[in-house]
Amino acid sequence: MGSGKTTLGHRLAARLDWPFVDLDAYIEREQERSIAVLFEEFGEFAFRQMEGRALRRVVELYPRLVLATGGGTPCFFDHADFMLEKGVCVYLKTPPEVLLEHLRGQMAHRPLLRGMDDEAVLDFLRKQIAHREQWYLKARIFDFFAEE
Repeated sequence: MGSGKTTLGHRLAARLDWPFVDLDAYIEREQERSIAVLFEEFGEFAFRQMEGRALRRVVELYPRLVLATGGGTPCFFDHADFMLEKGVCVYLKTPPEVLLEHLRGQMAHRPLLRGMDDEAVLDFLRKQIAHREQWYLKARIFDFFAEE
């Protein structure tokens, strides 16, 4: 969240001349609801199941693509293993303080951050990274804080 997956994904896709897909945007179009609303209506567990089905559909539809997933995508079910089996995964490792700057003004649209102040967001981001990094470190490529 806030690491630049979509921005860098668009750039890489243009260089490769491959389609770019943002998995969250794909799910929103498919479900005709925002990610925030899907979280509220169904809860995180059901959303992650929905996300896994969408991940598989996208990979099936596009034999070659650049795909930006949500930060939680690789952390549920077999999503990380599936992505590693189907392609090359990149971890955009970014310090929490930089993520906070990138996320300013977007927090109302981020279900996991809604209603938090800066310190709470930083604490949340540090905990999320600590928890999720076991999956992120499965990536084949690491980009440590790539500035635009």
